[in-house]
Amino acid sequence: MEVRLLWIDARIGNDPILSLWMDLRYRVLREPLGLTYSEEDLIQESEDLHLVALEVQMVIAGLLIRKSGQEAGVWKIRQVAVEPSRQGEGLGRTLMAGDVDAGGRKCRPRVLRHESGPAFP
Repeated sequence: MEVRLLWIDARIGNDPILSLWMDLRYRVLREPLGLTYSEEDLIQESEDLHLVALEVQMVIAGLLIRKSGQEAGVWKIRQVAVEPSRQGEGLGRTLMAGDVDAGGRKCRPRVLRHESGPAFP
């Protein structure tokens, strides 16, 4: 099946793709740590950029990038999540390559990457 990359706008309410992306991030990144989404998280994320990998209208991976706030035009990759059954297929690498290509068109000359390691072993 073909995987396609799609930028989604978190400012648009009731977007089914955004809901699927939020669910994936919750299951993979937040739930294992006992975290939930706060109102503050949701407000901040409406200003972030979200890139998802879709396969037949299912979000199988995605990443979230946020303005650094330290330097104009610099964005930080905050979260990358891949459906557990699809990990190891190179989807994260594909997203990172897509981030550089599509993100460059969003006036982002540099990307800072902070590697904190996996959320859980």
